[in-house]
Amino acid sequence: MKKQKPKNDKKQAKSEDKPKSASFTVRADGKLPVILFDIVISPATLSKRNYSNPTRRRCRAMWSTGAARSQLSRKLIEELELEAIVKEQNSKQKLFYGVDVYLPNKVRMAMVEMTEIDHAMPHPDIECVIGMDIISMGDCSVSHSDGNTFFSFRVPSLGGTDYVEQSNKQKASPRSPTMVRRNQMCPCGSGKRYKNCCGRLT
Repeated sequence: MKKQKPKNDKKQAKSEDKPKSASFTVRADGKLPVILFDIVISPATLSKRNYSNPTRRRCRAMWSTGAARSQLSRKLIEELELEAIVKEQNSKQKLFYGVDVYLPNKVRMAMVEMTEIDHAMPHPDIECVIGMDIISMGDCSVSHSDGNTFFSFRVPSLGGTDYVEQSNKQKASPRSPTMVRRNQMCPCGSGKRYKNCCGRLT
């Protein structure tokens, strides 16, 4: 019998090494004072109760880097019949609610422990606040090019953007005077040859 050659798994290994991300984008004409989008919330499928077919509810959510933890409204808690998880924080008991969050473009965040919204919202239709417990799982960016808001989020994190580094690269001169030949026109724009202009100084 012929000996089977071992399969070359290098290509497969390379593809497995590349992390896959899920992402979504929000675009708006004009500058948005707050970033709002629709999400779907259901009772956490990993909670103590067995949710074989969990009830799902679509609602309006607000993105907030100022919130340490994500929150949901009392109305959502009652409609989804969420069970409270009691935890102690700073010698006080606090109630948490385990939910699965489906962000736009089918980006799913499983078993997120949210608290109840305890302050007024900038819009009456906001029923959920996406806080840093979810935001810190990935990368997000907000830009206002041409006066329009462009927001994007991906998970898991694949690296950040350094605007200072980008700015320094743009400021760097693409060509140094020492790279100009003597008989070439001077890059300063005088109309003279380099040897009779800036080249004389060097």
